[in-house]
Order: sequence, then C-alpha cells, then structure tokens
Amino acid sequence: MKITNGRLEREIKELKKVRSKLDNSPKVIRDYYYYLEGADKSYNTIKTYVNYVLNLMDYCTNGKYDEYFYNKITSSMVNEYMSSIRYKTNSHGETIKIGNGIRA
Repeated sequence: MKITNGRLEREIKELKKVRSKLDNSPKVIRDYYYYLEGADKSYNTIKTYVNYVLNLMDYCTNGKYDEYFYNKITSSMVNEYMSSIRYKTNSHGETIKIGNGIRA
C-alpha cells in the first residue's frame, strides 16, 4: 500500500526540479545541494539557496562557467551581486525589498 500526502509529493516534485537544474552545473554546486539535503533543510530552503548560488555563478561568469568558476570570483563581484538582489518584483508586479537574512 502506498501512503503519501500532498506535502510529501510536492516536496519530492520540487526537489526533482532543483536536481534537474544541477544536471549541467559544476560539481561544487551539486555537492552543496547534497549538503543541504543531508542537513535536512526544507525543500524551500534548498530551492532558494541553490537558486541564489546558481544566479551568483551566472552573474559572475556571464553564463560562461567551468568546473572551477569559483576560483575567479572576487569580493567585488559578490558585492555587486548582493547589491543587485536587494529588490525583486513579486507575483503582483510590486517591487519588494529582500531581507538581509535571505541575502546572507
């Protein structure tokens, strides 16, 4: 007998989406994903953190990354990225400020 609930199914579905984003990503990012999953972080936390790391990677490399992209990232690049994510547009088209906790 298969016992599931909507929450578990949603979590599995969301984590599959995150893993599919990692298929062509450098190993260090896949390792980070598995660290978060092993630390029993929520799927929302994993999704958010992995997306921010992927966005940082793309931002700093202009989408031209290799396995060791992180060796080329400078503190200036990180600061510029952090500045660029201070605000976002929500689903209602409103600009909102991203909290320091999330950005940290």
